[in-house]
Amino acid sequence: MHKQGGTATTQGAGYTLLILMLVYSCNVMDRNVLTMVLEPIRREFVLSDGQLGLLSGLVFAIFYAIAGLPLGAAADRVNRRNMIFVCLTLWSAMTALSGMAGNFLQLLLARIGVGIGEAGGGPPAMAMLSDLYPARRRATAISTFYLASPLGSMISFAGGGWIAQHYGWRWAFLAAAVPGLILAAVLILTVREPMRGQIEGGAGVEARPTVGETLRFVLSQRSLVHMIAATTLTVFVVSGIGTWSASFFIRTHGFTPAGIGATMAAVTATTGLVGTLAGGLLVDWLGRGDDRRRCWTLAASMALTAPLIAGLVLLPRELSVGFYAAYIMASFVWYGPVHGLCQSLVTVRMRATISAIVNLVSNLLGVGLGSQAIGLLSDRLAPDLGAQSLRYAMLAAALVGLWAAAHFLLAARTVRADLARVAAQ
Repeated sequence: MHKQGGTATTQGAGYTLLILMLVYSCNVMDRNVLTMVLEPIRREFVLSDGQLGLLSGLVFAIFYAIAGLPLGAAADRVNRRNMIFVCLTLWSAMTALSGMAGNFLQLLLARIGVGIGEAGGGPPAMAMLSDLYPARRRATAISTFYLASPLGSMISFAGGGWIAQHYGWRWAFLAAAVPGLILAAVLILTVREPMRGQIEGGAGVEARPTVGETLRFVLSQRSLVHMIAATTLTVFVVSGIGTWSASFFIRTHGFTPAGIGATMAAVTATTGLVGTLAGGLLVDWLGRGDDRRRCWTLAASMALTAPLIAGLVLLPRELSVGFYAAYIMASFVWYGPVHGLCQSLVTVRMRATISAIVNLVSNLLGVGLGSQAIGLLSDRLAPDLGAQSLRYAMLAAALVGLWAAAHFLLAARTVRADLARVAAQ
């Protein structure tokens, strides 16, 4: 990796992007492995769908959100690489402890630890990448970073399902923890901290706004407010459908844990990877002439998820899997473009903080309520619908996708003026 003057060259930027992508893959894997073992955990601890939703969604999201804002603010002031190293080590260790839980409360506490650790991983990574890639390429770079989502999901689905079926759910957690501990050593030994604001020639580096000043600036950027609202609703859908898909296919279509794990891994490895990378490339290409097109593309992708979710939960087994694959492609488009645009809508010293703010709101309300709402609605419908209750609870998420699309359209109305305001500062 070549360095000049303590900052990364183009080759160094690519290496840093690769390592950060692998780090986030561990984040996704350690979070999503839980979805593959919900059923055996439910049977061993005798839990309801509402309790499973609490375990996989609300409690995790609350502590993720509580830790995220102060950690994000700190990342705008301290060495970001070192922060990622500490947080990666923490969440990997807590994932291992999840496999040692003897009851529901112990497992809940371990997952809280995972959430706190993961809260400090994303914001500094976003800020580092924004110092390595200019705004015109930022959506593509961050979409490449977010290839970690389908990659980590693929590993957790296939590996977690297979390990859970053959060795038990505890070993699935223990296996998921190992890559993160190894990667922590690679990160601290081979990646350097990029110079803040190097893409902008150092502009805005000296300014150190407080969290309050950043919040006031965010609220004054109307397009950014709508982007945060749209992201939160998008995460509600993606988290809710993602958490319950394996259980849906097992209960409704008779898949085994290993069978649905392999199927979901194959889908994620194809349509998930394509949707994530194509989203960044397409939005950067369309946005060259008019930044409103970035928001319009995101609105179109989220509007498309509504009929795809309907097909996923209502159609027979083979068609259901096909609609699941199409849904994954459409729902993965948003990752890079959303975070890239949010980074561009604030000044240099606000980048990690805005990432933390987006994560706080989207995880607290999106992750926290998405999984929980579907679980509670399934419990409510169970007396009348029996095993079909989860199907119709998931169907309700389709309407939320349309709501998210509306906010992306509203963001397009002021995005050009808001970007110009940042450039002027």
